Amino acid sequence: MDAIAEQIDRQVKSGTELMSNARAKLAPVDSPRNRSIAAGLMLAAIAAGAALILLSRRRRQTLAGRISKAVPGPVRDFPDELVTQLKRPIERVVRAL
Repeated sequence: MDAIAEQIDRQVKSGTELMSNARAKLAPVDSPRNRSIAAGLMLAAIAAGAALILLSRRRRQTLAGRISKAVPGPVRDFPDELVTQLKRPIERVVRAL
């Protein structure tokens, strides 16, 4: 029984040493300088996102977009037959010389 307790105690001590070594290696990564750099990058990303949102809202619509908004809905929803009739090629009359 005493041997099992000693083995468990050794495993616990080796685990504790492993954790303290890992914590010592990670300490430089968690420095105040790195935190401030990360905070600055986050602020820059947020500012860029806000600028893009504001720019897209202030961008003027194209002429086609403004006209399509001005035209009432029923006119925009013509049946397909009417649209094909309107898009057919125009026949030109050629004078014979």
